[in-house]
Amino acid sequence: MGISDCAAAIEAARNARLVIIGGCSRSGKSTLAASIAAKIPATVLLLDDFLIGIEDRKPWMTVRDRYRYDDIRAAVEGLLQGSVVLIDRYDPQSRSLTGERQEVSLRGVLIVEGVVALDVPFLREHADVSIYVDMPDDERKRRVIKFYKSKGLSEQAARKVFEEREAEEVPFIKRTERYANIICTNFL
Repeated sequence: MGISDCAAAIEAARNARLVIIGGCSRSGKSTLAASIAAKIPATVLLLDDFLIGIEDRKPWMTVRDRYRYDDIRAAVEGLLQGSVVLIDRYDPQSRSLTGERQEVSLRGVLIVEGVVALDVPFLREHADVSIYVDMPDDERKRRVIKFYKSKGLSEQAARKVFEEREAEEVPFIKRTERYANIICTNFL
């Protein structure tokens, strides 16, 4: 599999109702979702908007605990049924909910993108296309550290976040690759 599979993902999405895109943090999921949405009528739903803010997270929480799975299901179910849904916005810079709500309605294909997309049972059961975006670990590490440094963390603090994610989140998310019917590697 490889870059050609990313082209196949775009082509497969043309005839889909629901496309889900998962993979590790900073692997290119959002870029792939935007690329698909630029080529076909689509609504992109970012699962980051279903994260619990950093101020409400507990040290024992896993990646599954940090996302509001029931709210993900309700939003996607509503969109697929033609409803307008309200999404609480999440700010990745502050790692907190903004207090703003955004109205989202379905236009074309629904693309749901986020780290846990392939882990949410409702999404897997209803997806026409399931994509896992993979990236070499060294490049992903560089991107994660750069991202957290851009938020004002020191090099040491950014590396600590990366190491914590490597220990808890990454092995879990990499196992979700088995739910994908398309694997995109080296997308960017």
